[in-house]
Formats: sequence, structure tokens, C-alpha cells
Amino acid sequence: MRRSKLTPMRVAGFNGQFAASLSLATLVATGILSTAVTTAQADTSPGAPAPSGNEAGATLAEIVVTAQKREERLQDVPVAVSVVDADTMLQNHEIYLRDYVATVPGLSLTEAGNGLSQITIRGLSSDTNPTVGVTIDDVPVGSTVTADTYGSPVFTPQLDPSDLQRVEVLKGPQGTLYGANSIGGILRYVTAPPDLTSTFGRAQIDGSTIPNGGGSGYGVRGAANIPVIADTFGIRVSVFHREDPGFIDDPAHNPKNFNTANATGGRLDSLWQVTPDLSVRLAALVDRTEGTTGYVDTVYSASGPLAYRPIYGDLTHVALPGTGGYKFEHQLYSGTVKFHTGSFDVTSITALSRQLSDFYIDYTPVFGGYVPGLFPNFSCPCGASDPVLIHVSKFTQELRLASPSGAKIEWLVGAFYTDENLPAAWFDLRANDLQTGAPIPSGELFVASFDTRYHEYAGFGDLTYHFTNQFDVQVGARESHNWQSYYQSSALGALGGPAVGENSRDSSFTYLVTPRLRLSDTFTAYARIASGYLAGGPNTPVPGATAPPPPYGPAKSVNYELGIKTSFLGRRATVNADIFDVEWSKIQLTKTDFATQTSYLYNGGNARSRGFETEAKLLPLDSLTLSATVAYTDAILTQSVPGYPGTAGNWLPYGSRWSGSLSADQRFQLSAVATGFVGATWAHVGQRYGDYNQLNPGGGQRLWPGYHYANARVGVQAGGYTVTAFVNNLSNTRGVLNASPQNPSLVLTSVTTPRTVGLSLTKEFK
Repeated sequence: MRRSKLTPMRVAGFNGQFAASLSLATLVATGILSTAVTTAQADTSPGAPAPSGNEAGATLAEIVVTAQKREERLQDVPVAVSVVDADTMLQNHEIYLRDYVATVPGLSLTEAGNGLSQITIRGLSSDTNPTVGVTIDDVPVGSTVTADTYGSPVFTPQLDPSDLQRVEVLKGPQGTLYGANSIGGILRYVTAPPDLTSTFGRAQIDGSTIPNGGGSGYGVRGAANIPVIADTFGIRVSVFHREDPGFIDDPAHNPKNFNTANATGGRLDSLWQVTPDLSVRLAALVDRTEGTTGYVDTVYSASGPLAYRPIYGDLTHVALPGTGGYKFEHQLYSGTVKFHTGSFDVTSITALSRQLSDFYIDYTPVFGGYVPGLFPNFSCPCGASDPVLIHVSKFTQELRLASPSGAKIEWLVGAFYTDENLPAAWFDLRANDLQTGAPIPSGELFVASFDTRYHEYAGFGDLTYHFTNQFDVQVGARESHNWQSYYQSSALGALGGPAVGENSRDSSFTYLVTPRLRLSDTFTAYARIASGYLAGGPNTPVPGATAPPPPYGPAKSVNYELGIKTSFLGRRATVNADIFDVEWSKIQLTKTDFATQTSYLYNGGNARSRGFETEAKLLPLDSLTLSATVAYTDAILTQSVPGYPGTAGNWLPYGSRWSGSLSADQRFQLSAVATGFVGATWAHVGQRYGDYNQLNPGGGQRLWPGYHYANARVGVQAGGYTVTAFVNNLSNTRGVLNASPQNPSLVLTSVTTPRTVGLSLTKEFK
């Protein structure tokens, strides 16, 4: 039995303002291009004067990424990539995706309030399979397809910064190098490898509180690097534990700030440099989060935009006793072997990941109020609950060969295989006593277990031909094949049915073509055509139907993009900008039968996303860094299927049309041994729409209002110690992160964490 992750909604038709937005993007990019070219020419012309004043001082740090599975300067990569540094995240207390997502142009986050989250890039989203792939050190994690893993694909790992070196966000389809689920882009977690030359470490403790009635929390984390045998073998270990404060009350049962969460985890990483040409890296990571659902009960409005109108008071939610708990654990065990032959490099990555998802859902508003007749044999006031246990294991193997960088012809070829196994997902939808939450004897509505398997193998490669030192063209392709099996057994209760099994197979071909022009070391322009795909799969049975719905097929996207990357003022300023048009065919959507609360996937029509993204950074003084981002995304359905949710002109769900951020960080000398710093970040998240409305098909898609927030920090560094005071969400904004209608009178709304103040102490060891 499939249930949609975020209850669907619909919007009135919208025909885009793309012409205007594209014109604006073109003007912005053209203006930047002119400045960049002029600056690049000035910087490289013979006899150019040396920089004066501040230009002779510090420069912006050079960033190296591995977005294309080889080390390259960020400013050279012909892909729209944003980078978030882990050290900056720790200093600014940006622990979760929601803390820094708005500073990455084109990236949106939807949080369901129960530990589940869904990321969207360039507005490419639906209510089915994940459209953004997630990797940890080039290992894809999470389920590839929904396939009754009940939200497992939207359990996006949110690794603690103590485990990381950086986060890379690749925008636009990345199907050639990364395969399935990269239809919108890739979120890459890059961990810090062991250092074979130095011993060092870090310890940090922080505390935080939510004023005016909220809870308190704390965090501790530590990391150490030890070269056990200098230049030959080393290990790096990191551990952390967090207790996050709650801020939502249940007035019916009197618990205060019940939506607490705690996270515990760590990573052990080892690197053995067997010979100068051969290295072996073995790593293990465990990240576990437990908490209680954090929704707010708000009023449902049949028309007009969604507004934050709580039913019982600000930040309140009434739940069936005993429900709302969740537990997620992610485990990753990987081995990476690298070998340099002199003519090419060999990389082998073998990994096993496990994703454990257990949560207890309150379905009372849906089954107890909206769907009549399901409790005819029970005399008590009844609620409905559903304990869900989902354990997914995923084995992956990638082998690739790559030529050395810098050759006239650079090439990379590889093979990939994955085996995903969900051996037992268990659901127990049942009636409960409304006052105590106790199960009612013989009150099962649906009890079932599921067994799902997904296999995929693929071959891929790309080639870059350097016509000159300034101009090259990259081409690439990937051929993928997958087969899936699904089996449902032990289906009992009023919504149950016979055991059933289904199978499916499909294949996808993806490609890329990228011309790149480098006028100098400080200016790169590129064009990119690249495709991505979502795998198809079997559907689950609908109770009462004579046969399951047919399998749904793969969805594909093609991205057309123009971009520039430039630095100027003696590398004290950078501007990266792009304009894009992504065409999405056979979009995958959900159809729900609310009489039985079952859903299935189908291929809808087409969609497209157009817009622009810009990032800029400036170092006007050696001690002052300014940053700004802005993104515009116009993502809509262009073709719909009669009789199914979604109408041509509807926005695609979850992605904001406008988003942007501003930040400033200043450092200053307090004494011969002490340095102070102060900084602030302001971010805006534009209005978004929710799912296509199946609960009230004539009511339209629900519009989520835009919001903004500001964070500030101030601190001192001296003698290896750093003390930081921070305030997050200065304006105490109630930004809507997700809104899920349950019945014609109730919407469960997830909101931003209220104003939080805290203090952290960090000690660096060398």
C-alpha cells in the first residue's frame, strides 16, 4: 500500500513570465560578462600595473572540487556548482541543511516535521521518486525508487559538519556520471580524508535555547587525525552527539516542547598508502537521529493562499497519545582503492549502506474524521495509528579509469552496479482508543509486509578534447539497465487484500555535451546540454481492483545551460552565473484513492524549468568578506493527463520562484594573540506550491508563503580556542517548510525553528 509522502495539492494555471526572467538573466549575465572580460584582459595584458592598496593583500581562497570525479578548480568546472565549507558551517552553527540551504541558489528544502526531508534543485520535483541524488564520497545513498519504502527516499542524510570537508551542490541533470535520481542535480557530501603527515584534532561543545517558552539543547563533537605510520598509514575519527530543543506544545495532553530530537554518530576513516602509486581507504560512518514529530495544527482553507493560522495557539499540535516518534539511522561502509599506472588512474569504490527508518504515524485526522465507515464495529472514540518499520540495504560497486588531467585528450570510463534490498517493510494501520492511544483488539485496518528489490548496472564515460589551451569540448554518455521485483504478503484488515507480486524492467540512455572557453585563468564561459532520468518501477495493488496498475516508466530531463565563472580585482572578487532551460518528459506523479488511502504512480505529461542563478563574493578589505546569491526559477507542468492530478500551467511543487541571500563576515585584531570576528547572514525563500490537490481537486494547489530569516554570530579566537555566540532566526519568523492537508478542516504545517540563541567553545589541537 503506497501512501504519498506529502499530501497532494493543485494550483490554478500559470503561464510563465519566463521571457521577462530570461531577459533579466541575460542582462545580468551580459553585464557580468562584460566586466569579467574587461577585467580578465586587464589582468593579463602585457605591462599591466601591479595591484595597489587592498588589491595587493589577501585573495579569496581557491576552491577545489571533485564534481566531475576528478580534482578541478571550482572556477574551471563547466557545471553550475555551489560549495559549502564544513569549517564555516561549524563556526556559524549551520548544522542542518535548513541552516544553509537558502544560501545555495536554486536549492530548496521541504521538511515534513517528522525527520523526513526532500531537496529540490531548479524546481524539478514531484511527489514520487527523489529527483536529487545524494552521495557520500561518491557513494550513492538512499533508495533509488519509492517502491513502498514509505518516504525512505526522502530521508535525506544530514551529516554533522564534524564528519565533513565540504558539501558540493551540482545543479541540473547529472545522469552521465551519477545515474538515476539526478534529474535535478546532486548533493555531494565530501568527508575529510586522513592526513598522513600531521597529528591534529578538534573538540567543540555548544549550548542553545529557544527563548519565551522553548526548550534548550546542547551538542558535543570531536575529531582527531593520527598518522600511525608517517606517510604510510593514518586514521581519522570523529564523533558527535546533539540534543535539539523542542518548541511545540500539545495542549490536550500537556507536554511542553515535545518535538525534541537527538542525534548521535561518528566516522572512522583509514588511509594506507601502500606504494606511491597505490592507496587503500576504508571508512565507516553511522548517523542516528531520534525525535518526535514537530507539526503545528493549522486551519485548512479551500481557496486562496495558505496562511499560518494555528488552531489551538501558536506552535501547538494535538496528537494521538503514543504517536509521533521517529528513528532514522544511516550506516555506510566503504572501501576505495586508487592506483596510478603512469598512463591512467584506476579508482574502485565498493560500499554497503543501510537505512533504517522507524516511525509511528497518527492517521486519526484522515481515517477518524475524513473517511467515514471504517470503524463501524467499535463503540469507543477511535483514532488511527500506523507504526512503520523500513530497513533498506544497498550494495554499490563503481570502477572507473581516468586519464591524467592536463592532457590534450582527457577521458574517463567506468562501470556501476547496485543491488538494493528492502527485505521487510512492515505496516500496521489500526484503530486506537482516542484518549489513551491503546490499540483496540481486532482493530486492524491494514497489516502487511513488503519485499522490494532493485538492481541496476550501467556503463558510462566522457571525453574532453582540448582544441587549444583556451577552448575544449566535453562529451559523455551512460547506458543504464534496471530490474525490480515487488512482493506484498500478509495483507490483513479492512483494507487488506491477497498476496501479490509484480516485476518491471527498463533502461535509460543519458548524455552530455559541454563546450568550454577559458579566456584566462580568471574567466571561463561554457555551454552545457546534459540529461538525467528517474527509474520506472512496478505499482502496488489497489484493494478491490482486479489487477494492479501497470508499471510506470522512467522519466527523463534535458538541461540547456549557459554559464560564466570569473574572478577579478586581483582575485578579490568572484561572480558565477548561469541561465538554464530544463525540459522534463513523462513526469512521475501520484494518484491517490482516498476511499482506501492507497496510491500508485503513473507517468504524467511534460514539465519544464527555466531561470537563472548567480553567486558573488567580494573581499573589499583583507578582513572583510561579502557574499550574495540570487536565483529565479519558473518550473511548471506544460502537459497534463486528463483525469489525473496536475493541470498544464501548474507550478511544480516545493521549489521557490525567487530566493537569495546576503552575508558579511568581518575579522579584526583584538591583541597580539587574539582575533575577533562578527558576521551575519540574511536569506529569502520565495513562495512555493505544495503537491497537486487530490483531496479537493477543485480547490487548487496550495500556495506556501515566502519568508526570510537572519542569523548572526560574534566570537573570539586565541591560543587555539574559539568562543562563538550566535543567534539564528533573529526575526523569529514562522516560515512554512511543509503543509500537509489531512482533512477539510486541518493542515499539518512544519515551520522554521523559532529564534535560537547559543554559545559554542572550540579547541584546536596540533
